[in-house]
Amino acid sequence: MFAAATSAATSFFARTNISQSYQIGTAPGSLSNAGSRSSTPAPQSPGPSTSTFSASFTPTIFIGLWKVQGATHKVTNKKVSVWSFDKRGPELERLRPLARDRTLEVLKAEASALSRFRHPSILEMVEPLEETRTELIFATEPVISSLELAIPGSGKLASLVELDEVEIQKGILQICKGLSFLHSSAQLIHSHLCPESVIINRAGDWKISGLGLTIPLLQPDGSATRWEFPLFDGRVPTYIQRSFDYIAPEYALDEMLVTASDMYSLGCVIYAVHCKGNPPYKTHGSLSTIRENTGHPISGMERLEPDLQALLRSLITRNHHGRPSPTTLPSDPFFSSLPISTLNFLDRSNFTAKTREEKISFMKGLTSVLSRFSEGLKSRKILPTLLEEMKDSHLLPYILPNVFAIANSLSSSQFASMVLPSLTPLFAVKEPPANMLTLLDNLPMLQNKTEKVVFRKEVLPLVYNALDSEHAVKGH
Repeated sequence: MFAAATSAATSFFARTNISQSYQIGTAPGSLSNAGSRSSTPAPQSPGPSTSTFSASFTPTIFIGLWKVQGATHKVTNKKVSVWSFDKRGPELERLRPLARDRTLEVLKAEASALSRFRHPSILEMVEPLEETRTELIFATEPVISSLELAIPGSGKLASLVELDEVEIQKGILQICKGLSFLHSSAQLIHSHLCPESVIINRAGDWKISGLGLTIPLLQPDGSATRWEFPLFDGRVPTYIQRSFDYIAPEYALDEMLVTASDMYSLGCVIYAVHCKGNPPYKTHGSLSTIRENTGHPISGMERLEPDLQALLRSLITRNHHGRPSPTTLPSDPFFSSLPISTLNFLDRSNFTAKTREEKISFMKGLTSVLSRFSEGLKSRKILPTLLEEMKDSHLLPYILPNVFAIANSLSSSQFASMVLPSLTPLFAVKEPPANMLTLLDNLPMLQNKTEKVVFRKEVLPLVYNALDSEHAVKGH
C-alpha cells in the first residue's frame, strides 16, 4: 500500500503544466523512432515530404539529447513541438556526478536562451522550461527535423524534408539573419553552430537552436569575456560540447573570441549540406588535428559549383579577418539566383512595404518563375503570401493566375484547407471584372479539387450568383 501511495505521489509531482495542457503524441504512421539520442540515427524508409504534411502531422524525432514530439493544446488546438529529456535515461546514468550536472546545466541553458531571444530566425519558444525530478520539458513552434537529419544523401531522415538548392539557399539566408541578431543585439557568439543546432520548422524555415553554449562578448561588469580552453571529452554526450569539426581555428588555437568564428562554422554547415553531411575536416575531437587541417585544402570542392566553392573559401579560412559577416554574406553571387530574389521579394518584411504598382509588376512575372520552385516550397512559402494579398481586390487579376497555377498541384484536401476558404468570398467581388472571369475560367479545376458535396453546396451557389452579375454576364 505504501509503495502504491509513493508511486501515485511520484506520478503527481512529475506532472507538468505542459503535460496537462497538451495532448502529446504524433499522428498515426509518424516516425516515432526517428533519430537517436546519440545523434546517429539509422537509415529510415522514405516518409512524407514537407509538401504533403497535414496540419496536425509532426514527426517524433531525437535532436541531440532531446526527444521532440508533436502536441496539440487540449483547449485551443494550437500545434507545438514538445521537447523533453528523461533524467532517468542511460545518458545521465552512465555519467559521473560532475558530468551529469554539466549535462543538465547545458540543456537548461539552451531552453532558457530560447525563452529570452525572440527573432524570426531563432527557434520560437511557446511554453517555458519546466523541471521535475524525472524530466526537463518545454514547448516550441512545430518542428519537423534538425538540419542534420534532413541533409540529402546523409542516410538519415532526408526523406522527411524537401531540401533542394533553393530551400538550402533560403535556409542559409535565414541563419544569417539569426546570427546577425545574436552578434549585434544579443552581443554573443553562438559557438556551437552545426547541422544539429539548425532546426527546420513545419513551414520549412531554418531556425537557430543549440544555444546552451553561447559565449557573451562582455561580462555583466563590462569586461571582455575570458577565453576558455575547448576541451572535448568523449565520455560526455557530444550534444553538450562544441563540435571540433565545426569550431573556428582562431577560437581553438589562438584563444580568440570573435563573432566571425560563427561564420566559419556556418561555412562548415554549408559544406556539410552539399556533401552528404560530412564536414570539411574531420578532427576526431583533437586540437592537434585542427592545427594540422588548417594547412590542408578542403577535399571534394571540385565537385561543387564555382559560386559555392568561392563562398566556402571565403568562410572556411584560417584567419577570421576576411570572412563575410552575416549582413554581407547575402550579397554573395551564390545567392543571386532568380528564385532567391523572388523569395526575398515575397518575404513579409519586404512585401508589405511594396507599392501596389510594384506588386502588380512582380505578380505578372511570377507565373513564369514558379516552375523553378519545388511543390513544397510553392505551397509553404509562396501561396500563403499570395492568399494574404487577395484582400486587395485591385491585385486579384494578377494574383489569381499564380494561385491557380500553384493550386493545380495540390491534393484535394490541401486545396480544401489552404485555398478554397480564400477563393469563395471572391465570387462576390464585382470589381474589377477580370476577377470573375479568372474564377469562371478555372471552374473545372475548382470542381476537380473539391469534393462533390462541397462543390454542389458551397461553390455552385456562388457561381450562380456571380453569373447574375452584370459584369460577369457581359464579359463571359
